[in-house]
Amino acid sequence: MNQYSGGAPTGPGTNRDSYDEMIAGVHVGSFLNVTGEEANRYQKIAVERSRLKIPLLFGLDVIHGYRTVFPTPLGLSATWDPGLVERAARVAAVEARADGVRWTFSPMVDIARDAAGRATEVTLR
Repeated sequence: MNQYSGGAPTGPGTNRDSYDEMIAGVHVGSFLNVTGEEANRYQKIAVERSRLKIPLLFGLDVIHGYRTVFPTPLGLSATWDPGLVERAARVAAVEARADGVRWTFSPMVDIARDAAGRATEVTLR
């Protein structure tokens, strides 16, 4: 399965075919950074024109927010406030889902050090 980034092919087939033809020929399995009407158009090609009719996956980096931007996960971990981190992630999830994003590369777990020097993980549930 090949994954391409919207606007710039990053794998096999680069500059040889249009995305439309690559999707119809089952050369693309997923996209990064493609949302809205463009995603709907590509999905229609995949399920109507490709031989196997397998829907595409669309992913997006929502590492530190979607429309509302929050500090990076490392910055949030420095707050030592798991509740705050969870609320920020919830806002990002609600905003992304409302815009049709169903697969995100988030949450991310960073390792921080406490004052005593022990490794500590901040996780979201």
